[in-house]
Amino acid sequence: MFGKLNSFYVIIGVAFATMLTVNTQYFKGSKAFLGVTYAKKYQINAEKPAVIEKTHVVPGQTVAAGELLVEMRSPLLEIEIQKLEKEVEILNSELLEKQKLLESELELLKAEKRIIQNETDSKIAQLENEISLNRNLSSQLSKNPASIPSEDSLTSKSLAIKSTRARGLLELEAVDIKIRDLEQDHQFDQSQIKANIAFAEQELNWKREEQQNLN
Repeated sequence: MFGKLNSFYVIIGVAFATMLTVNTQYFKGSKAFLGVTYAKKYQINAEKPAVIEKTHVVPGQTVAAGELLVEMRSPLLEIEIQKLEKEVEILNSELLEKQKLLESELELLKAEKRIIQNETDSKIAQLENEISLNRNLSSQLSKNPASIPSEDSLTSKSLAIKSTRARGLLELEAVDIKIRDLEQDHQFDQSQIKANIAFAEQELNWKREEQQNLN
């Protein structure tokens, strides 16, 4: 009886010594320890509801620390990621569309400035031409003072030129104000959209990290 017990303890001692030797030789510098899992239930927790897609171990299998045991996926987390990806896509599209709209509106305002400038130049040229014709007529009719255009007529046309030029400058300045206001509004809108993009991308990165941490 005692001989059987002694043999049993000798076998256990040899097995334990063998495991220690293997662990020392092959797992130096590691916190992992070669062993066998017990037939005990362990609960796996996840931040989001998840389902197990695949298992990589079986009861009683030898495992080491950090070894992949199961693969999980969270449908809810996947939906959240898809929503954020779509949100980022829409915001980037909005950013591009607003830039195109700005360029289009700026072109219209620049065209308006060209029209104002051309009309102003045309009116001034017409008035200057009338003044030139009046002076030529005065020179030709100098022998007949009664037919010479009055100085009041020439002065009124000179004043009309000054008035036309000043009005043109005011109209151009009004368009420039519209351009500045439009650019300022655009910069504000762009900054808001970019901030929303940055926030959505940050949240998206967090969700993707959370998805990776499931396994």
